[in-house]
Amino acid sequence: MSEKILAVAAGHEITEQELNNLISNYPPEQQIYMSSPQAKQQVLDQLIAFHLFHKMAVEEGITKSKEYEELVEKQKEQTKELGKYIMPNTVIILKNPIVIAHVYQKICEAADHGIRLHTKFTCELESVSIPAIYLVEIIGTLFDNAMENILEERPEAEMYLEITGKEDHVMIEVCNEHPFIHQSEWRKFLQRGYSTKGKGRGLGLYHLKKLMAKYDGDILIQNKLIDERPYFSIAVNIK
Repeated sequence: MSEKILAVAAGHEITEQELNNLISNYPPEQQIYMSSPQAKQQVLDQLIAFHLFHKMAVEEGITKSKEYEELVEKQKEQTKELGKYIMPNTVIILKNPIVIAHVYQKICEAADHGIRLHTKFTCELESVSIPAIYLVEIIGTLFDNAMENILEERPEAEMYLEITGKEDHVMIEVCNEHPFIHQSEWRKFLQRGYSTKGKGRGLGLYHLKKLMAKYDGDILIQNKLIDERPYFSIAVNIK
């Protein structure tokens, strides 16, 4: 009797046996939860995303890159706790293996620190004017500053990472739960040598401003309400 095929991703047939074998590696205390259809679907989505990512990595020739190797190692390390590190299958829409690997690393870092991270990915990054290495730097700068603020000042706070597109531009936005900050403070964040250690923003933002000027992009800073809770947001708008 042939194995039941649950999905096909990048030419790879994901069978029910493969899914069950992966779930069997979960800690005993998670086994009851993992037997639910919703949990199984999460793991299946993770497998689909990873196989698609691997295919793109092979096609782009980056399987020997540091980012790819770190992603694979992280995947191996966290097999027994995969439920904490689900890669959103929507991240594949970015179509940039290096950025996908970096985003996944950030998702893992947030989970490691117990930070609730919301993500949204709706566009591809193939046609943007900024090289992938700088996209990684942008995401890392915004993400690390937001996460550092949460860890130092409000460990229970939540954060968002969104990469969205409209017409001819892409928006990369990171925001973290934070009391509103006055506009007079915002301007200081982009000054050379300015550091907001203990206030949550500023590290690397001056360099980010120079990068945006080089590639005709914009930096957008704002306070915003999400579900009636205050958040502080920094985003870059790139073409």
